[in-house]
Amino acid sequence: MGLPSLPSLLQSFRKEGEGLPVLGRLQATPTRAELDELHARLGKTWTIAQVFTMIASLLNILVILDARDGPAELFYRAEATRQQEFKPA
Repeated sequence: MGLPSLPSLLQSFRKEGEGLPVLGRLQATPTRAELDELHARLGKTWTIAQVFTMIASLLNILVILDARDGPAELFYRAEATRQQEFKPA
């Protein structure tokens, strides 16, 4: 992600409830009071949204791993092994 994730990285160094002077509250983690207000206002909807977000994150990680060393890589390894087995003498 690079540059779009930079504000979030910088906000991770801030103290609770304070934003950085340049960024304010942009991409800052919600305070405990804000989280409590969200739970009170949204109830189960907030919890369901969190679960769906976690599932989507896990699926993204699986897609990245599949793209890096997925079934195609296994196919090419098996094909190379098969070609080595049937070389004429």
